[in-house]
Amino acid sequence: MLSGSIFTGPLTDKFGFRAVSLVDTIICSTAVLLASFTNALWQLVLTQGIVFGIGAACIFSPSVSLMSQWHYKTRPLATGIAVAGSGTGGMLFTEITQKLMETVGYKWTLRILALILLCVSRSAGLFYKRRVPVPKGGIDFIAITKDVRLIVVGMAGFFVNTGLYML
Repeated sequence: MLSGSIFTGPLTDKFGFRAVSLVDTIICSTAVLLASFTNALWQLVLTQGIVFGIGAACIFSPSVSLMSQWHYKTRPLATGIAVAGSGTGGMLFTEITQKLMETVGYKWTLRILALILLCVSRSAGLFYKRRVPVPKGGIDFIAITKDVRLIVVGMAGFFVNTGLYML
């Protein structure tokens, strides 16, 4: 999910946070909805693993990075709250999913979750607004990749996530 920021950065620069958020909300909701119609494991991997993964990557990175544009002194706190929202949402979705599975079954649970995801993500996306303008001529990604700080942070993120998901 974090590797999607490589692509979402240029997309949000070109089209804006709201437009990217809308498209990715539709991608995620459609992926969950399509998962409710799957009959084979490969279909579930395609809808949830690939399509939903792409949509989630494109929603998560702009949602977190937008905080840094609006907060300077309280940037760490604002970013922490934004990131904590994904954990809180994960806890709520787990409970909602469990209750729905017990009452309406697997397929309708996914359909209801797709609707909830569409409504919540789209509602949040309506409030996205860029504060810092995109530099004229865009961003020089070649020059950015030569910055040692970016390389260190990228490697740290890679190893933290590798350790988290591999163990």
